[in-house]
Order: sequence, then C-alpha cells, then structure tokens
Amino acid sequence: MDIPKLTSALIELDKLKSVTRRSYVSGGLRRENSAEHSWHTAIAVWLLCEAGEESVDQLKLLKMAIVHDIGEIDHGDTSVYAADQSKKFDQEAACMDRICLFYPELLDEFQKLWLEYEQQNTLESKLLKVADRLLPLLHNMESEGKSWKEQDISRSQVLKINQPVRELIPPLYRWIEAQVDLAVSKGWLTDT
Repeated sequence: MDIPKLTSALIELDKLKSVTRRSYVSGGLRRENSAEHSWHTAIAVWLLCEAGEESVDQLKLLKMAIVHDIGEIDHGDTSVYAADQSKKFDQEAACMDRICLFYPELLDEFQKLWLEYEQQNTLESKLLKVADRLLPLLHNMESEGKSWKEQDISRSQVLKINQPVRELIPPLYRWIEAQVDLAVSKGWLTDT
C-alpha cells in the first residue's frame, strides 16, 4: 500500500463535497453538494434493486453510484436543463483522467465505472440514471419546486429528462407524471 498516494487521492476526492448542485436538500434550506447526491443516489439504487425485479450486480451498481459524479470536481455540476451540454463529457473525462493519476492502480476502476455510466449501455448504468433523475424530482417536490422555479423549468422539460425512468420502470414514470401534474397545478412548473 502506497500511503502517500492513497491519502492524496482521498484528499482530492473530498473536493466533491465542494461541488454545489442545483437541487435543494429536503425542505429547501440549502443546495446539496455532489458528495451528498452520490450517497443519496447509492441509497436510492440499493432500494430500487430491493423493490424491483431487475437482476443487477448490486456491488457494481453501488460503486458506480458513489463515483458517477467525481468528474464534476474540476468544473462543477451541469444542470440537466442546461441548454449547452456539449463540453460536459470532455470536461468530466479530463477530470477523471487527472484524478486517476493520484493512484492509478486503485482508481482505474473509478474511471471505468464512470465511463460505463456515461455510455448508458448496461442495466446497472440505466438503473443509476433512473435514481439520478428521481432524486432531483423528489427534492423539487419537497421544496415546492424551488430549483425548477429558479430555472424557469416546464412540465415538458421534466418529463423529457425522465425518459430513462419511463423506459426502465414504467410504473415509476407514471407516478412521476402525477407528481409533475401536481407541481404544475401548484405553480412550481410552467405548463408547457
């Protein structure tokens, strides 16, 4: 074990706590950070696995959930509603390359899992995407649409980004549609 490399990597990974997201924690008192989001996403995929009928590699899925946003350390979180997403992948890939240099023998798996999530070709990556879409919706419902209102988000935008949920877990998507309708009726989303 190379303790200096390990501790340097751990300090660098700690920077994920400094990445502020658009979503507010429950109650809307403050924005969540990406490390909190990664933990919450890991809990969500674990529960989705337990509640669902999909046969997935749960250990791989939990690892993927923990590392899926590490690439945000250098450039921050890009809102799923941002009009320009063109640089996101390259920026996050460069960050993953840089971070993996701290301890390549251990962190190579981080990069592979991150890339698998980005490519969306496996059941595990698709289930993680479901959780990654579900949680911000829950946060918005709990904060009376605070993040949606700040970004002037519409019903159609929320339904569009939740298409991965529709494709993988249709009953959950129907529930999301009902929540979106409720949010529109309360004025938290525009009805377009």
